[in-house]
Formats: sequence, structure tokens, C-alpha cells
Amino acid sequence: MAAQQAGRGVQSITVGGRLLDGLVRAEGPLMLRELAERAGLTAGQAHAYLVSFRALGLVEQDPATGLYRLGPYALTLGLARLRRHDPLAVIWEAVPAFADAVQLMVTMSIWTDAGPVILRLHEAPFQIYSNIRTGARYSLTQTATGRLFAALMPPKVIQPLVAAEQRAARKAGVGELVEKKHYAAAIALIRTQGCSQTEGSPVPDISAIAAPVYDLNEQIVAAITLIGRRGLVSCGPGGAHRKAVVDFARTLSTQLGYPAAE
Repeated sequence: MAAQQAGRGVQSITVGGRLLDGLVRAEGPLMLRELAERAGLTAGQAHAYLVSFRALGLVEQDPATGLYRLGPYALTLGLARLRRHDPLAVIWEAVPAFADAVQLMVTMSIWTDAGPVILRLHEAPFQIYSNIRTGARYSLTQTATGRLFAALMPPKVIQPLVAAEQRAARKAGVGELVEKKHYAAAIALIRTQGCSQTEGSPVPDISAIAAPVYDLNEQIVAAITLIGRRGLVSCGPGGAHRKAVVDFARTLSTQLGYPAAE
């Protein structure tokens, strides 16, 4: 009998959770009927749950309109989660399993005063020749990861570093690789597509796809990059590898509270 009660309790929490999820995803307060529909319940069923949620402070009802929204205790729970939550630890712990799933090299990079730096690297089953290593800095002008940060970080932070790289490239006689017009077009495309990719550059025969992880403040906190042999990595729109890294980064962003990832 106790096991049955425990089972019913878990099911009830799951059902009630659908109501809370409906309020989380809503752009504003909802009518009882609309909230019930989103949760797959009748209005009567939803109301019973909402009575309990109101008593807990998880949900509140506007006395003037009768509309439902998340209550003050929902904020308390969220803040408690944030106080005990390390965004980089969440990403760090998720990288190995993702790398094993895609069977490619995966890096986790963060922004530093010197530019994007690799914080974690998980090798592919078949090691590729490259100078990629933990602690290495990604070029802002030539790499998929660097260009991703360049596209999404504040311009006043990025521009001095990009200008320095462009000057160094011209001095080395490879200025065409980072020519301003082509570079600006690449950055604009990244902002449109939400990810970045390179094929055969800067390392010949190596392709990379980078996607951003955002936090609840809608700031990029890390980049996840897939790296593999050119021709084996599907970089184009609709490509399996591109979809995989974008979906993975979006899932992490959701875990970190990024609202647009919902």
C-alpha cells in the first residue's frame, strides 16, 4: 500500500510540474483554461493543483484578472539554485559524454583578457594532428571558436584584439586570411546562424564547428567546439554534427537559465 501511495505521489508531482512548466514558458500570466490546456488537463484538475501551489507560494493569482503566474517562492527556489550552481562545472561535466557520443574532439573554451582559451579538451577516439591543447588560445580571426566569441562579445572588448591579429597577419604576409571585409561578413553570418564553422583553416584538412553556451543574463559563458577531419564533419546547415553541437549548447544554456533556449 505504501509503495502505491509513493507511486501516486510521484505521478502527481509530474502532472503538477507540467502546470509549473507552462507558467515558466509563458510570456505572461495565463487564464486557468489556457494553463490547463498547456498541461493536458481539464480546468477542474488544474485548479486542484493550483490551489496547493498557491498555498506554497509557487503560484499566485491576480485578484483583479484571475490570471495565474509564478509566485514568490518560485523565485526563492531559483535564487537558491543559482547560489549553489557553478555554470562552468555544469559544462565541464557534460563534455566527455557528448564527445563520446559524437566520436570527435570536443573543446570547452572560455573568454579571458587574452581572448578565448581552451579550458577542457576531450580527445577523439582517433587522434588528429593539431596544436590544440588545454590552455591554448584560439585566434579570434582564423578559428571557428575565436570568431564565435568575436561575434558575440561586446565590440569594445573584441576590436583591439582583432586589430592586433590583423596587423600581425599583414606583417607575416598572410593578411588575406583575415582581410577586414571578408572577416566582417563571416562575423555577420555567425550572428545570423548562431554558430561558427571553419573548413580547412587555419589547419589544413581540419574542420570545426563552435556553438555558444549562454547563462541566465544572456551572456556567452563558454563555447563548445567539435573538431575533426575535413569531409568527415558535417558543417553545413542541416548537417548532423552541426545540429549536434548546437543542440548540446542549447541544452546547457537551458540548464544555466538562459531564457531564449526554452
